[in-house]
Amino acid sequence: MMLMQIIEATGARITGGSEYMWKCYGPNARFLDFADQDQTECASVVFDSKTQQVYQLEMHVPGYDQAFAWRNPAYESAYQAECADRNVEPNVAWDDVMYELVPEDIAMKYLRDIVGTYYDDLPVPEGKLEYADGQ
Repeated sequence: MMLMQIIEATGARITGGSEYMWKCYGPNARFLDFADQDQTECASVVFDSKTQQVYQLEMHVPGYDQAFAWRNPAYESAYQAECADRNVEPNVAWDDVMYELVPEDIAMKYLRDIVGTYYDDLPVPEGKLEYADGQ
């Protein structure tokens, strides 16, 4: 996956970015944050500033406890090792919400849906379905 794919899929709605401080992706790792069409931050990408190769893509559905991630398989062991060194759970998005790891093609589809605020094609999180009458 290349950075330009992410930029195109998000409509270039970049909200910020900086140097990526972990070492697992090397000295040229940077991150960018992206917003959906309503200007709500919903995704971030870590990439190589020289090759434009993407190391990881994380996204969440604004207003819901649902998050997805894709990580470049070539760097997964380095990422896992740094998580262990830092005593960080690798798949925690926030609180008790876990990233659902997805393959590259699904990650790109979900990214387009999330930035377009179209959630109908996303999987329904287990235990999160509520009805208007409280049942």
